[in-house]
Amino acid sequence: MFCPECKAEYVKGIKICPECGVRLIDVLNKKESTEEENFPELIAVLSTYSHGDVAIIKSILDASGIYYYFKGEHHLGLVRAWADPAKLMVKKEDKDIVKDLLKDLKLQSGGWFPDKSK
Repeated sequence: MFCPECKAEYVKGIKICPECGVRLIDVLNKKESTEEENFPELIAVLSTYSHGDVAIIKSILDASGIYYYFKGEHHLGLVRAWADPAKLMVKKEDKDIVKDLLKDLKLQSGGWFPDKSK
């Protein structure tokens, strides 16, 4: 049984969603869950080779509730000649918010990607 509002799954026998108060259904319509909701479009806004930069950026974005991902973060321990920098990936619509949050941050290495939307 599924809630058509919050998409929570419940055991058989439950008729009403305790969170939303709506009647449960047997099967969720697959069209209700779009791929875009599950996988938002992310863009690279900055890069760095520094574990310190990554840790500080993560703490700022976590505190702000910003959805992000560091692509290639696990390669930071390698020699720079062998690995690309870690890239901060954020939702396209959050780009300006992230830039504003991190504008005073002095990166140890790397930098901002050029803004191609202008």
